[in-house]
Amino acid sequence: MNDSLLPSAVTLATMVGCMGIVACAAVPDVPATTTAQLDCTALEQQLQRAAGAEREAAQQQRDAWQAVVPIAVFARAANGKAAVAEQQQRQADLRAQAAHRGCGSAVR
Repeated sequence: MNDSLLPSAVTLATMVGCMGIVACAAVPDVPATTTAQLDCTALEQQLQRAAGAEREAAQQQRDAWQAVVPIAVFARAANGKAAVAEQQQRQADLRAQAAHRGCGSAVR
């Protein structure tokens, strides 16, 4: 297995994680006002804004897995590619050794 791919996957995972933190921080904060100063209309508007912000936060929570899946796919594909190359090299080495020893049936 090619261990040089692992740091790349970890770096990518770290970058995506940081982007997620920045995205969460980018959600605009509704200014907190003293509820005693608000009339009924303003209270209703604030409740609607808070409910909307809650729905948005819940959607971000539900969508969080999407940031991880591409990283896992990339890492598994890279590991698989490295394993295939490693086994192809192993087979080539074995065929060369078999040919060197005159093992005709082992060389295909």
